[in-house]
Amino acid sequence: MKNLIELIEKLKKNEVRLIRALLEVKSLNQESHKLTLFNLIHAKEVKTNQDASSIIYRKKPNAVYYNLKSLLKKDIINSMLYRDASQIFSTDYVRAKMNCRKWLMQGSMLVNRKVYGEGLNILKRAQELANKFDLPGEQALIDETLRNYYIIREGKPAMEKYEILIHESNEMYANHIEASNYMYRLSLPTLFETNSKLNIRRLRKQLLKLKLVYESTLGSSDRIGFYYHIGAINYYILTKQYGKAKERYLSFFILINKSISLNTISNKGGGYLEMTVILLRLMEFEEALSYANKAIFTFKTRTFNRLLAYEYSFLANYYMHRNKEALKVFDLVQQIPQLKSSEIREEKWNYIAAYNYYQLGKTDKTKVLLDNCKNLMEHKSGWYLGKKLMLLMISVKEEEADPTIMQLENLLKIFRALEKEHIHRFRAIYKVVRFLAYNQFDFNKTYKNQKHHLDLLKEGEGEYSWNPLGYEMIRFDEWFMSKVNSNKL
Repeated sequence: MKNLIELIEKLKKNEVRLIRALLEVKSLNQESHKLTLFNLIHAKEVKTNQDASSIIYRKKPNAVYYNLKSLLKKDIINSMLYRDASQIFSTDYVRAKMNCRKWLMQGSMLVNRKVYGEGLNILKRAQELANKFDLPGEQALIDETLRNYYIIREGKPAMEKYEILIHESNEMYANHIEASNYMYRLSLPTLFETNSKLNIRRLRKQLLKLKLVYESTLGSSDRIGFYYHIGAINYYILTKQYGKAKERYLSFFILINKSISLNTISNKGGGYLEMTVILLRLMEFEEALSYANKAIFTFKTRTFNRLLAYEYSFLANYYMHRNKEALKVFDLVQQIPQLKSSEIREEKWNYIAAYNYYQLGKTDKTKVLLDNCKNLMEHKSGWYLGKKLMLLMISVKEEEADPTIMQLENLLKIFRALEKEHIHRFRAIYKVVRFLAYNQFDFNKTYKNQKHHLDLLKEGEGEYSWNPLGYEMIRFDEWFMSKVNSNKL
C-alpha cells in the first residue's frame, strides 16, 4: 500500500483527471473498484490494505483485492506515459530524453505492426532529438531499430551504414558513462573514501582521466564537457585551489549558455550558488553578493535553493560590514514558510543572525538566538564550538573572568572526544583564550606568550585555514589583535 499511496500522492492535477477518465471508460458503465480505490487513496481516506479492502469488498484483503491493487498501479503508470514529456518535465534535456524513449517505443511498435510510414516518421523524429540533445545511448537504440527495417530492404549498404552509426553512438555513450563516473567520484569523495581524509593523489588521477575523455570528445559532446567542468571545479574546491575553481566556473557558464541541452535553470542557478561559495572562500565578498543575487532571481520563491541563496547574500553583506542589510535579509527569510520545515535550517539562520547582532552591539539578542540552536549544537566539532567562541568573546568584552574560565574547562572535556583533523584552528584559539583568561585578560602578555598560535591563525594555511562559511564568523586572530595595545609591545 505504501508504494501505491506514494505514487498517487505524486500525481499532478491534470494526471488525476486523466486517470479518472480512463478508469471510468474501462468500467463500461459498471461499478469500478479500481476507481473507488483510487479515489479513496487520493482523498486520504484509507492508509492500509485492511481499510481499503473493508470498504470495497467488506472483507479482509485477499487475492482479489491484491490483484485489483496491482492492476490500478499498472493503469496509473501506463497513463503517465500517455502524456507528452513537455507537460511533465521541467528542463529541455530531460524532456528530450523522455520523448526520445517514448517515440522509440511508439515507432518500434508501429513498424512491428507494419505501419511503416508513421512508424518511421516517429523514429526519425526521435533520431533528430537524440542528435540535437547529445543522447548517444538513445541514438544507438534508434539506429538499431532502423537498421532492422532497412537491412531487409537495402541489404549490405544499409548494414554497413548502420554498423558505423551504432558503433559511434555506443562509443560516445561509453565515454559519457566513463566521464560521469569520474565526475561523481570528484563531486562525492566521501562515498569513495573510508574516512574523512581525502586521497588527493587519487582524486588528481581521476581528474586527469576525466580530462583525457573530455579532450578526446572535444566539440562532439556538451554533456561530457559538463562532466569535466563540474569534476574539475569540485577537485579545485577539495584541494582549496579556489582561484582555479573560479576560473573553471567562468568557463562553465560559457559552456552552458551556448548549449541547448545544458542551458537550464538548475544548471545556471546551481552554478551561481557554487560560484558564490568560491567567492566567499576567496573573500571576494562584493562579487559573491552579485552571484548570490543572481541565484535568488533564478530560483523560484519557495525553494530550498532560494533559501540557500539568501543565506549567501546574508553572509556577503555581513562580511562587508553591511550589518543592517544582512538584518533585512534575515527578516525577509523569516517570512518564508519553507524555513520552518527544517529545525536545523531555521537554527542555522539563528546562528548567523546571532553573530550579526553581536556586530551591532546587541549581545542580549545574540545570546537568545544562540540558545535557540539546540539541534545545531549537536555538531560538537563545528557549530557548538562556534557558539562557545561567541560566548567567550562576549565574556571577554564584559571582562567576566570566572564565567570564561568555567566555559574553558567545559570545552576541555569536549576536545578530548573530538577528531583532531576537525579542530586544529579551534584548538589554537582555545590555547590563546585559556592563557588570556588565566592572566586577567592581559592581551599584550597573551600575545607575547601565544604568538606561535596567533601566527598560525593569521597565516591560515592548511588545517588552520579560515572558512567564511563555517562557525568562526569573526576571525579570532583579527578580533584578538584589535584588543592588543601595539604601543606596549
